[in-house]
Amino acid sequence: MHNYRFLCSAILAAVVMGCGSSASDGSNIDGGSNTDAGEIIPGTLPDPVPSVGVAFVAHFLPDPDTENKLMWFRTDGATPSLGGSIALDGPTQAMALDRRNNILGIVSDAGRSVTLYRITRPASASAPMAAPTKAGSINFGSNELPISVVFNDLNKRMYVSVSPITGEPTTIHQLHAYDVSNPDVPTLISGFPVDVPASVYHALDSARNLLFIGGLADDQLHGYDLDDSGLRELSGSPLDLPTLFPVPATMPSQTGFQVRSTTVDPWRNRVYAVRSQGILSELMAFEYPDTLPASGSRYGDTVSMTDFTLVPDGFDTSLAGADRPNLLEGYSVGLDTDNGDVFMLGNAFNGNLSTAIVANFKATDLSLQTGCNDFEGFGCFVNHYSNNSPGAFMQTDGALCYDTTNKVVVATSVASSEDDPGNVHFYKVATDGTLANWHDSDGDTIAASSLPIEASCF
Repeated sequence: MHNYRFLCSAILAAVVMGCGSSASDGSNIDGGSNTDAGEIIPGTLPDPVPSVGVAFVAHFLPDPDTENKLMWFRTDGATPSLGGSIALDGPTQAMALDRRNNILGIVSDAGRSVTLYRITRPASASAPMAAPTKAGSINFGSNELPISVVFNDLNKRMYVSVSPITGEPTTIHQLHAYDVSNPDVPTLISGFPVDVPASVYHALDSARNLLFIGGLADDQLHGYDLDDSGLRELSGSPLDLPTLFPVPATMPSQTGFQVRSTTVDPWRNRVYAVRSQGILSELMAFEYPDTLPASGSRYGDTVSMTDFTLVPDGFDTSLAGADRPNLLEGYSVGLDTDNGDVFMLGNAFNGNLSTAIVANFKATDLSLQTGCNDFEGFGCFVNHYSNNSPGAFMQTDGALCYDTTNKVVVATSVASSEDDPGNVHFYKVATDGTLANWHDSDGDTIAASSLPIEASCF
């Protein structure tokens, strides 16, 4: 079954069930050890820290040996390679990374749990990375389904969106907040949980304590001030995305708007999401005021979401499909924290059917870059490679992340049979916006486990 995560996220708007969520990466200012990066000064924006060349991939199904795996791949060498793997207690529903504090959070809806892992940076590209070690875990009740996880890496907080299991359709989730300054003992913060729109898509601007939620039931982009006292919706929230991204009168048959994969760039004060709506699929972007609230104040004290500015991307959906390049579906986004360029995993027509494609956008104006020039002047189709030769076009479940230091896009694909191993695909990014397929030392695509649905670049 293809596109399990995104098929389920649409269904989740109507019924409560286990589905995977989008990949979500934190960022940090710690350049080396497993120690804090130092005192965080309110009203300042720490510089992003370079990634170290490791990509974690988690799976929804066990491999043929019935082992649920977390795998990691190295992107800091001459060729990409498998770094190692560990067994998890159950299948992964969602995963998030706190790079500042070197913590990985893994949600298992089947296990009704969130487990934290300590991760250690490799000393160099030639040095192996130590296996992640289990820290604390949080167990939820039989009538609670953990859906997604996101970190505030500056305040050492973790937020978990939990769906109540009532047997009835739900439009509300419960947002739980934990102090993870000691990841061995995550501590629920007084005043939480609080009600939030049902969603698997959450993104945090840690410097501004801004939480963005892409609603599953309403297709709105909600914005909140968030701290230990709770959350407060910003004035002007939510943004009505179907209204801001309408269906042209010439394409009345295009229905089924879905918002996916929220991502924040705090250094350029932008929030991104994916519009998935057939040939109208595109990147949605908003720029917000760069105000940094001082200690004791909130971003929303002076800023409203009416101050947000829509930034058009390279897909002009006002034109007829025959007159422009277009996707057929959109999944997830990755971010280059150095220059702000954006990478998007979607589907496009390969001449026979709709298959996975990676597109990239220039930060300044979100124009489409050349990529591999596989489709309509942009994009890299996700192919299986053997001995450096492309083979089958692949389907994806939407996992994507970006290694800023080594300029590598990491994407995953799924097998025709969900029980078979999926694959991990790598693309080297040049300064001119071109991408090149990048394979292991034999020129082959590297195998993952079954249904790889999450990727986080460390």
